[in-house]
Amino acid sequence: MTQPSGHKDPSIEERRHSEEDSGESRGMVGMLSSLLNDVTTLVRQEIALGKAEMQQNIKRAGAAIASMVVAGAVLNAGLLVLLAAAVLGLSHVLAPWLSALIVGGLSP
Repeated sequence: MTQPSGHKDPSIEERRHSEEDSGESRGMVGMLSSLLNDVTTLVRQEIALGKAEMQQNIKRAGAAIASMVVAGAVLNAGLLVLLAAAVLGLSHVLAPWLSALIVGGLSP
């Protein structure tokens, strides 16, 4: 199947074009596959980051709640000390049972 030097075999040209098209096709498929893998990886990383941030926020919230509980306990103890001081102060003027009754009746 030798053609004169100026003429090319049409089947060779067709094969060359089909190979170029399939190369571009493989390139597009490869690029789309790579894009899909990158997007999947990105989504997984974002989910992991979100989980880590939520865990950090939960730890901060737990520490804040613990601080509020401790502050409430200290406040309660301080209020009891002030009430005891009021009872002792009134016990110098009135009977101790009466001063305790008065302070207990006035306290919240």
